[in-house]
Amino acid sequence: MKKILLSLSFIALLFSCSSNDSDESKNNNEDLNAVVVEKSINIEGATKKTGTPPASNGDLSFSTKASVANVEEGFFIEIDTQDDIDGVYIQLLDENKNPVDNYIDVPATSFVNTDGIIEPNFGAGATNKTKKVDDDADLIDVDFDIDLAPGEFCYFICVYDEETGYVSAPTEICVTVIDWGGNNDFAGTWIPNPDEDGNDFSDNCIEFNEFYPAIECNNGTEFQPEGEICFNYLFELDLETSGDFVYDIAWDYKTLDIINSQEQCTTVFENINYDFSYHGKWSYDASTKILTLVLNAITFEGETIPYEEGLLLYSDIATVEDGELVLGDDDFINQYFIRK
Repeated sequence: MKKILLSLSFIALLFSCSSNDSDESKNNNEDLNAVVVEKSINIEGATKKTGTPPASNGDLSFSTKASVANVEEGFFIEIDTQDDIDGVYIQLLDENKNPVDNYIDVPATSFVNTDGIIEPNFGAGATNKTKKVDDDADLIDVDFDIDLAPGEFCYFICVYDEETGYVSAPTEICVTVIDWGGNNDFAGTWIPNPDEDGNDFSDNCIEFNEFYPAIECNNGTEFQPEGEICFNYLFELDLETSGDFVYDIAWDYKTLDIINSQEQCTTVFENINYDFSYHGKWSYDASTKILTLVLNAITFEGETIPYEEGLLLYSDIATVEDGELVLGDDDFINQYFIRK
């Protein structure tokens, strides 16, 4: 949604951070009140200032893109630039695309290291990956102090260099705010599709044979272990229509008990069990096909560890086709789930 009156954009370019982007068709999201959005926004280390930000006056360049935010959790602003910058200016636009009379000064010290954005491993054979941003990009973590209604708001953003006093040309960005849940096609309990390579995690056993090393007993003798060791993994992702999710992970091992086997001079097995439950909220934006999972708590062996501010677990492409949930796209290792 990039629609702006020429006279207003010309004046704003002279006196503030603004945009001269070409018109684009407006989507169906309801415009959010800029005053409410501005009061709700909280960026750690940033300062809200009255007036307009300094005008564009230097050869600084950067790229950013539209974002999807959640009504409670906020969103990330991605900044990618080859220039040395000391921060960014953000100026919200009202429902008529006019810049408001204040702005937010975000110093570079408030930028988030992308290494802090983690995603869970949805399967034993999967490869962990961070939030899909450019390696050299910076992130600004925008929180909402007040829960917003679903809709859309826009802002101007530009970067600045304190040493030279340069301020870049601005870019207009629009943010779609979505509620928890969002698509009932995703609701239900999902398990890894066993027909996909590396996804069969049940009843995996390895039998001892003559190639397995003999075990030395405490009495000085040795013996060849017999039987088999087994492991079983359980992965269940439950996406509820309310927007809540539970991701259960369980390991069940039948393995060799070396100490007791050496003591008794015979094959002794032990069972080891681990159970984790991730609890949080999920949302889905159909326009971008982005599924977002935000962690609120982890339960392990009866103990619950809360994440009161929320921790981003996953925010990437997701689709449901022919009864299969696919996480990821062609650029990454996909994860395949079917309904339980």
